Amino acid sequence: MIRVDNFQLGCIMEPTLDPRMTDLMLLVAGSRARPAHRFVLQTNGLLLHRHDHAKMRDAGLTHLSASIDSADPATHKLLRGGSSLSKTIANIVAFRTSCPAAEVEFITTVTRANVDAMDALVALGLDLGVSGFVLRAVFYLPENNVVDHARMPELLLGPDDFARMRDRLTARFGGRARFEFADSVTLDRSAQRIRADSFR
Repeated sequence: MIRVDNFQLGCIMEPTLDPRMTDLMLLVAGSRARPAHRFVLQTNGLLLHRHDHAKMRDAGLTHLSASIDSADPATHKLLRGGSSLSKTIANIVAFRTSCPAAEVEFITTVTRANVDAMDALVALGLDLGVSGFVLRAVFYLPENNVVDHARMPELLLGPDDFARMRDRLTARFGGRARFEFADSVTLDRSAQRIRADSFR
């Protein structure tokens, strides 16, 4: 017997680039892979308006995970390769109207450029009805041949930056928001586990 608890579309590649996305969701929903717990769409949100929200609802989508790095349009654009914050927000608002039962969460890469402004991002999310915030420290692999090596070092956090942010957000919003924090130590351990599993 096949049992799938969680199913996610999107992570490294942007799923909304594929015009078949919602049809694929319906295929998953009608198959033995239909998730029993979480059916997640992770997206930058820019092209969400091009897809049929009713099909997402009919497929049983439970969570929309939107990649947003700042409540400031200029900072978000800087960190997200020119992405438009206003378009992303408009698409999230439309999605929540069409799919009110689905939970929306922000997934954010925390860098030196935005670490001191996370309060504003959480406040924005709460105003939009966002229930969860996944905050991950930026990490840099010098051997990676995809990233901008001239830019990455200046985005790295100081030794205590992430912990100070975590404590500040928890104290201010802990009763109103669900947080998941992943500092550099947590991410390093996760990467080590993935590498170990890949050689088994």
